[in-house]
Amino acid sequence: MENETEIWYAMRATYRREPDAMRLLEKEKLGCFVPMQYKMCIRKGKKIRALVPVVHNLIFVHARPSEVQRVKSQVTYLQYITDTRSGKKIIIPDVEMQRFIAVAGSYNDHLLYFQPEELNLSKGTKVR
Repeated sequence: MENETEIWYAMRATYRREPDAMRLLEKEKLGCFVPMQYKMCIRKGKKIRALVPVVHNLIFVHARPSEVQRVKSQVTYLQYITDTRSGKKIIIPDVEMQRFIAVAGSYNDHLLYFQPEELNLSKGTKVR
């Protein structure tokens, strides 16, 4: 559809297929982003520093709704993430995604990711 605008979708690439999904989306000329970080891993008995997804199976896709649907219909492992209460697809506003990519796209070793239960924040707590 010509009148559709591009939207950021939070999607799931099941069975840790984020690299496959990224290659497919890039081949289809669609935008995508997977937050990555460096971690120490052991491969073939050697300790190496590898770039891995921060959250496995998570991929953000930037495209028109009809384009996402077309690509999604080709592969079963790419799925929308929906809000459990409303059942609606999770869409991220462009401004929020630009800020997130600016920080998460740097692959900075000092960047820390936390689960909500790992933090004890109250209203007014300063975060950076």
